[in-house]
Amino acid sequence: MATLADTFTAYIKPSLDGLLVLRKRTTNQTSARVAASKKRVEDAKPSVVAHNACVAAGESRKVKLYKPGTGYIEKDVCPIKTMKRHLRTAMKSAHGVA
Repeated sequence: MATLADTFTAYIKPSLDGLLVLRKRTTNQTSARVAASKKRVEDAKPSVVAHNACVAAGESRKVKLYKPGTGYIEKDVCPIKTMKRHLRTAMKSAHGVA
């Protein structure tokens, strides 16, 4: 049997002088601006762009990985430091900053 805590979540709203607000768990709390930003990032696929940029720059290395059902495969892997740099650039371009 569902309890009140399963259906509602309590929040303290500083903008309402600390009043307690109850919201249904299904209530969407994302603004239109944030939703649009998430959609832009989802459509741009910055992680794929960053990985491809790393491989194109020749900064990746070949690694043998085990893939269940297939066996060992050889894959390009980017070092995390390099991947972060490329990902930062890809995220800026996804948001229209760069």
